[in-house]
Amino acid sequence: MKMLRLRTIQGFDLVPEDLVRALDIYGPSVQGLRGKSMRKGRSADAPPTALGRMIDVDMHLFVDIFFVEGLAFFISVSHPTTN
Repeated sequence: MKMLRLRTIQGFDLVPEDLVRALDIYGPSVQGLRGKSMRKGRSADAPPTALGRMIDVDMHLFVDIFFVEGLAFFISVSHPTTN
């Protein structure tokens, strides 16, 4: 709201009243309501894990985002570069 009021986003011609109007018409986001209405489970006390030493190696990283029935999935594959 503050960013709209101060016009800090260039090329964005909405005003705060537009945001209020959209919330009145469409209501809050369903995902936000679902996340806030979920009961929080207790976190398990996991023992700390030992991490190996850090190695600086050049890597190739291949990533892809794909959608299945409206759900987004992210997959990545990495391997060291050959010299």
